[in-house]
Amino acid sequence: MKEYKDYIVDEKTLIIKPLKDLQYQSIIYTTEGIIKSRKTPLEIIKDSCMAYYSNYDGRRQATIKQTKYRYKVPIIISKLFNIYVFPTNSPRLFHTKWIFVNNLAHIIHINQHKSKILFKDGRSIIVNVSSHVLNTQVTRTYALMHMVHMLKEGAKQQ
Repeated sequence: MKEYKDYIVDEKTLIIKPLKDLQYQSIIYTTEGIIKSRKTPLEIIKDSCMAYYSNYDGRRQATIKQTKYRYKVPIIISKLFNIYVFPTNSPRLFHTKWIFVNNLAHIIHINQHKSKILFKDGRSIIVNVSSHVLNTQVTRTYALMHMVHMLKEGAKQQ
């Protein structure tokens, strides 16, 4: 397991989960393995937005304005690299996980409060989030991706 002081998400990031630990605040699952960070999941998301020449608050406000989503807003980390993420709960809550849709394959219902997330590389992780919430968040994130894609296509035709 690796440790990163300043981890920046990329196309290989699968999920960022909070960690109750004296030394680390996040555990990051990637297609290349597991990483621990001293930063909170939200700090990693904010730092990653900035690394891709934007900021979290601007991305969040733009998504709210364009989609009318008010809660658990999906975030565009990078339009260039097609990195989109959604929170499982309010970003202010400790137990919120951040799931990256570009590597997501399938969500399996386990029970009312638990789901298994399957990723394209064959990895899976069980989370204490209902499949209904996860599927709703995936749908909202794909809708945002579609809106951005249509905006790009419209710009190409002008």
